[in-house]
Amino acid sequence: MTRILIIDDDQTLTKLAASHLSRAGFEVFAHPTMNGGLERTKSINPDIILLDVMLGDGLGFQLCRDIRKDPLVYKAGIIFESSVGGKREIAYALEQGADSFLSKPYTLEQLVAQLQAVQRVRQNANLNDPVTDFMGLDYLKRRVNHLLFREEPFALCSIVIANLRAHRKTGGEDAVAYARRLTATLLRRTLEYTHEHTGELCDCGNGHFMAVVGRDDYQSFLKLVQSDFKYGVSEPSIRRLEELALWRNGGTSAPRSALELSVDTAATHTDHHEYTSANHMLHAIDHLLHKHEREREKSEKQAKRPVGHDKWID
Repeated sequence: MTRILIIDDDQTLTKLAASHLSRAGFEVFAHPTMNGGLERTKSINPDIILLDVMLGDGLGFQLCRDIRKDPLVYKAGIIFESSVGGKREIAYALEQGADSFLSKPYTLEQLVAQLQAVQRVRQNANLNDPVTDFMGLDYLKRRVNHLLFREEPFALCSIVIANLRAHRKTGGEDAVAYARRLTATLLRRTLEYTHEHTGELCDCGNGHFMAVVGRDDYQSFLKLVQSDFKYGVSEPSIRRLEELALWRNGGTSAPRSALELSVDTAATHTDHHEYTSANHMLHAIDHLLHKHEREREKSEKQAKRPVGHDKWID
């Protein structure tokens, strides 16, 4: 049974919501103030917290951050509720670590729908990818917010299989799965070698992996990753990718360059920037990756251009 904690000073609304949610199959608890809210959360260990923004003794935003800091309860789902629900307020609430936002007044059906949606996100955050056996993006966001709000120094590293599209084209989904599994194996080995099991790896989908490592260790980690993909991919692994491509294409040989694994890496850390949330850090990573992609495309075009000629060779 899903455990819900309602933190709201509106006792009438709390009783109405609790009664309806109990009939809908939820186990419901209540707390009226910000004071003692964290302790109440830790004693109940709820699956989801319905948190009012404007409490009688303070703002729910600070309580949300306190919950995300705590190692015992930071994985709980959090839904803010408020009568002030403009785009700026909703964006700010999500930056504080919330999963969703309900604008008052809302119907009880809307409340149940939001709770069910957040519960699905929580369940996904606890599932490992069936191919790589890594946790996913939902878990990563919770973990990064937890570290940020605790002001712990760390780095977020991004590793992308740069030629995954070529693998899909030549070998289909079997080749993609094999490339992802091989990449995960290399990343796991590198992380164990450099961090002695203290770092974490996540699979964000479509050949994009993230590693949470120590702030002072990320450069050596990424250097070893690049080295692993240059020298650590064995010949049998490459032959396996070739076999998948040949099988899919009915014996037609695929370009060798499309069968080798290559990665693009990027990293950002808490030493040089003031990040406010996991979304903020992930946006910075995306910006770096797009920059690298533009630079790589420019380099490839320049490589096609003969000396003394003004036109590109396509």
